[in-house]
Amino acid sequence: MSRSLVGRGNTRCKHHLTCDGRGTPFKVITTAADVNDVTQALALVEGIPSARHRRLRSGPLR
Repeated sequence: MSRSLVGRGNTRCKHHLTCDGRGTPFKVITTAADVNDVTQALALVEGIPSARHRRLRSGPLR
């Protein structure tokens, strides 16, 4: 008897997130394991703040 590689009926979940270059998360979404990743892409992109709302560093760059 062969076993399916897909874990149907499991209670697992996936964590989808977007973050900046320093690793600070912008948005985190938790879904069921069988949810397609592409369906969450738009929600993650909408969680990214625009650049004009970010605070710029004062002083010279090093």
